[in-house]
Amino acid sequence: MSITVWGILLGALLLAIPVYVIYRFKLKIINCVLAAVCRIMLVVFATALLAYTTIKLNSVGFSIVAFLLLVSVSSILVVRKSGLKPTKLLIPVMGGMLLTTSVIGFYVLFFVLGLKNPFVPQYFLPVMGLIAFGMISVNARTLQIYYMGLKNHSQLYYYLLGNGSNHHEAVSYLLRRCLQASIVSSTRQLSRIVMASAPVLMFGMMLGGAGVVDAAVCQVLFMIVVMASSIGAVIVTLLLARQGSFDEYERLKPVFKNHPEPASNSSASPSISQHTDPENRLQEE
Repeated sequence: MSITVWGILLGALLLAIPVYVIYRFKLKIINCVLAAVCRIMLVVFATALLAYTTIKLNSVGFSIVAFLLLVSVSSILVVRKSGLKPTKLLIPVMGGMLLTTSVIGFYVLFFVLGLKNPFVPQYFLPVMGLIAFGMISVNARTLQIYYMGLKNHSQLYYYLLGNGSNHHEAVSYLLRRCLQASIVSSTRQLSRIVMASAPVLMFGMMLGGAGVVDAAVCQVLFMIVVMASSIGAVIVTLLLARQGSFDEYERLKPVFKNHPEPASNSSASPSISQHTDPENRLQEE
């Protein structure tokens, strides 16, 4: 399938409909709409340029550089969407994304797609890009739930430390609880994404020449891959972030950009009042 210049211009002409509605009803959102359209065009252009250059050069070295660039951008977006401090969590997030995307990506290329050479640009970059960018929202939500729960339930954490528990034992309860809420949140979010985007992705693959069965199978496999990679990336990130999240006295450092104050180190009682953080909202639903 190919599209002509006239086809592109006629397709872009459809923007006249929302612009007319905005001016007709005097909606003061024209700047926001134009900014969003420009951002979308820039992202699509940058991604297309990277993919075109990778395919044109057909170089293993450049493919690896492009992969590292995708992981770096996706890691920055994860930290930004989660509201965490980049100085504290960017390197752990990048390490978790890089390790998980590499392992699962090569697994898909070797065993699922059956490729003998995984660095074929037509397969390597799309698979790695789908994994890296597909788990941005899920990872951001998961990290936010974990650190928000650890911050709001710090009283229990310090109580356990004050009664002889080591750091691993004190964190394990909160880690299990937060990961449980995180997996529930991830599953719900993936379900919403698949329900809303699956027809679009399937029809897009069909327009690109894929068969109906292949498009449907790829959609289901994509959901499974994103779920597995998201959980793996979060676990690796939390392990790598251990050093930067706690000080030498096992106290939680401020990791949120909007919450610079340190967590309370009171260990008087394990009782915890009801919080309105994302974890509790998930438990109450």
